[in-house]
Amino acid sequence: MKVNLNMEETREERDHSSAHAAAMKKVVKSTQDLIRNIEKVKEVIKKEKSQKVVVFSDEGIKATGLLGILTARLDEAGVQYHVFTDCKPEPTYGQVEAVVDMAQGQECDLIIGLGGGSVMDAAKLASVLKGASYTIKDLMNDPTLAEKKVKTVMI
Repeated sequence: MKVNLNMEETREERDHSSAHAAAMKKVVKSTQDLIRNIEKVKEVIKKEKSQKVVVFSDEGIKATGLLGILTARLDEAGVQYHVFTDCKPEPTYGQVEAVVDMAQGQECDLIIGLGGGSVMDAAKLASVLKGASYTIKDLMNDPTLAEKKVKTVMI
């Protein structure tokens, strides 16, 4: 371990600090972009004349406060909505099936996915299964069966 008695930053420390600062700027910019996209949801709802919305997200996004921002915009838009935060990272077939089955019981004309890839995949899957005669297993065997039944917004 290198000890610097002069209390000056070593080049390695400066490089690490610079890399950390750059990474933090990216996180802040990404969060700002997400919030801007969430703010646009009201415009989409108005354009599509949506009345009932299903939101797919996860506990991590909820913990950041981003889900709260989205539900506040949905309240402002005056739509009914149901939120599913049971989406897991890298979910099993059974976990995806359970979330999609829950969504099947909700009447909706717009599905919003707020989160990472697994959340968006579940939301898109729900949009092609809503009221469909085929199942997830049918789609695994023949993806050409997929037909979008409900409009989606992915954030």
